Amino acid sequence: LNKNPRLLYRFMFITRKAILAQKDFHAFEPYVIGMYQNLSDNEGFSSQHHVYKIRLLYMIAHVLYRNKKFESSVSYLQLMYEAMLEYKGAYRNRYYPKYAMLLSANYMFLNESEKGVSLLDDLIFNSDFQINLADKLNSLFSLAVFYFLREVYDKTVRCNLDVYQSDKW
Repeated sequence: LNKNPRLLYRFMFITRKAILAQKDFHAFEPYVIGMYQNLSDNEGFSSQHHVYKIRLLYMIAHVLYRNKKFESSVSYLQLMYEAMLEYKGAYRNRYYPKYAMLLSANYMFLNESEKGVSLLDDLIFNSDFQINLADKLNSLFSLAVFYFLREVYDKTVRCNLDVYQSDKW
């Protein structure tokens, strides 16, 4: 487990599912951080296992966010972003939307809502790559909530109008 990033990630993924069901994020936090640190310090992540490094960093940032440790979450997101840029940015397009959504949520709780709004606005409307529909809808919903909390109702409505709608089933 400590020598195979793929196996570690799969084990953490399954463990995380159980933790989500029980909502016991405080117990999971030191465990996932310790396992990541141990692997990172001893074996590291090869290019073929680099995606698991990104996924584990996201998992850690997310559990820190759930535990209301927003500054620590932002620190791990920074490590995730740096990892996304490695290997010629091979994983940037795939993981940037998740990174941006979690970072913007952290900014909201750190009273830096302008940064969060700007990040989501750029992701949705000024992005240099296509984001999938689920990520776009999640981002639009988050952006609408941020605007609503700031009482910028015209932009809240704009976000709702940008949601893809169809009468086709």
